[in-house]
Amino acid sequence: MIEDNVKELLKKIPSNVTLVAAVKYASKIQIDKAIKVGVTDIGVNHYQQMKNLAPYLRPEIKTHFIGTLQLNKAKKVVNLNPYLIESVDSYELAEKINNAAKEKKTNSENPHTSEDRRKKTHRIRAR
Repeated sequence: MIEDNVKELLKKIPSNVTLVAAVKYASKIQIDKAIKVGVTDIGVNHYQQMKNLAPYLRPEIKTHFIGTLQLNKAKKVVNLNPYLIESVDSYELAEKINNAAKEKKTNSENPHTSEDRRKKTHRIRAR
């Protein structure tokens, strides 16, 4: 069923539109099925979910953080290499994300501290 729904959606949307599959309640098996039929971008709502999925996702799968991000989780989320953080609701949070990304970049340039699995650009869209 997931496979059929994804295939149908991908047929209907223009090629210049990216389908971001929100996976808040999806199992790893369901996420894998969606990826196998063409989903390239997934949206997660919580840091813990993102952390749990990170080791299982192929590097070419783009992870979007779509939930409300708490200030105390910003650095942890940045360290998981999201493609996009979509729910920045304060300047303070944007600064925290930016500082964490700068710190991560500085650390990853040092071969002794680099543990990056996937190097991706951090983009922020304020709402």
